[in-house]
Formats: sequence, structure tokens, C-alpha cells
Amino acid sequence: MTDKLTQADTNSGRRRFRPPLVPTLVAALMLAALLGLGTWQARRYFEATETLASYHAQHDALPPVDELASFTSPDRADKLHFRRVALKGRLVVSEAQIVTAIYKFARPGLGVLMPLQVEGASPPKVMVYLGWVPEDRLASYLDAVKANPEVTIHGRIQKPGYSTAKIEPIGEILGYVKWRSPDISGILAHLSTTVEGLDATLFIRSGKEAVGDPIDLEKLPLDGYRNPLSLPPAKHVEYAITWYGIAASLIAVWIALSLRREDEGADEAPRA
Repeated sequence: MTDKLTQADTNSGRRRFRPPLVPTLVAALMLAALLGLGTWQARRYFEATETLASYHAQHDALPPVDELASFTSPDRADKLHFRRVALKGRLVVSEAQIVTAIYKFARPGLGVLMPLQVEGASPPKVMVYLGWVPEDRLASYLDAVKANPEVTIHGRIQKPGYSTAKIEPIGEILGYVKWRSPDISGILAHLSTTVEGLDATLFIRSGKEAVGDPIDLEKLPLDGYRNPLSLPPAKHVEYAITWYGIAASLIAVWIALSLRREDEGADEAPRA
């Protein structure tokens, strides 16, 4: 009698791999989705790394562009994207665009966009984001530019963002068109039909590459941009690890649910 009980207890402690049908189907669908998300993030990481490498080649390896007349091929915008420039031209102050609601150093200020007319270029005008000006000094700054419009713009030329939304101006300030949105691609989409000779495929972000230099609030406009080189975007790696980790946890839970005691099968069997 004792031997039979011992054998029964041993059998009841054993587990067999018996995956339940419905949970297995649900787990398979969830696993496919999780692995897909993880793979997508991994692919995004490598794509971002390649993009940074191309920015390095364009911005740091190639010399600054000092003319636009020789860039006439259909892929002109791609060849110029992220190139440094030292471009001579004449700022068209009458066609300045003012971007509002920009605060720096706890002061209200305005972003200034202005076409630069470049000799020999086709189209002849390229928009330049000159930088930030305190609101109370905008008039004097624009008067100073109007008095000396011939300049050499140092900065980075690039294609607008991927936004295709055509935004509208919200009014005027000091007789210049005013915009609430800093979306340069949207502004260019609008201005391409209102500003004669403007290149809507490119713009220049003004500012010598001088990260870390002290800022002199007396020298306007405040400009500059960050060096495009940085570590590959770690966020995509973190997201990929997260999705793959959840997938591994799902597999562990499914295995745990599929290991069933032998007596569970006996309990489920129909009784005579």
C-alpha cells in the first residue's frame, strides 16, 4: 500500500510538455510582433549610423562651398546637403521672415530668416536662418543689415525637413512677415510661390562651428549649430533590447504554462 502511494506521489510531481492550443496561438502572434518591433529598431539604429557617417563625409571631410553656380545637376540638393558654406552674397532685407515665440536667456526673441542673393546661382536666392535677436533690438538689427547687405555667410547648407505642410504667416512685425511656426520646410513651401527666385529645396543655417565658445549677447544675431557628429543613437538599441527582452519573457511564460503535471491530464480525462 505504501509503495503504491509513493509511486502515485512521484507521478503527480512529474511534468510533461503539453502546450495548450489557444495560449500557444496567442503567444505565437505576440512573439512575431515583438520580434518584428525589435528588428525594426535594430534596423533603425544601423540606418541612423549610416546617416551620421554621410553627414561626417559631407560636413567635415569636404571643404566649404564658396559658390553655387557649378551645382546644376538634378541631385544638386543631395550633393549640397550638410556641406559647410562660406558664401558671398547680398541679403534681401525687404524679404525677411520673422519667426516668433523663441525664448533664450529668459528673454523673448525672434528668429530671422532672410534670402541671400548669390551671383551665378540658379535659382538665385537661398534662404538663410541668420539666428536669434532679442525682440526689443529687432528693428536696430534689421536696419544694420539693410545698411550693409553684402555679406559672407558661414554656416551649413541643408535640405528642409520632410514636412510637406504648407503653413501660413500670422501677420506682420515692423512691416516684415511674421510666422509662429519654426518649421522652415513649411515656410519655404509657402515662400516658393511668393518670393521670386527663391530656392525651396535648400536653406542655410548660419553660424560658424564654435561649440563651447562663450556667447556675447551684444553680437547679433546669436547663431550657431551643433556639430553633426555624435554617438550613434543609443535609443534604438535600448528599444530593440526592450522588445527582445519582452519576447524572451513571453517565451518563458509560455514554457511555464506548457509544463503540466501528469495528474492534470487525468483530471481532464472524461470519467466513465
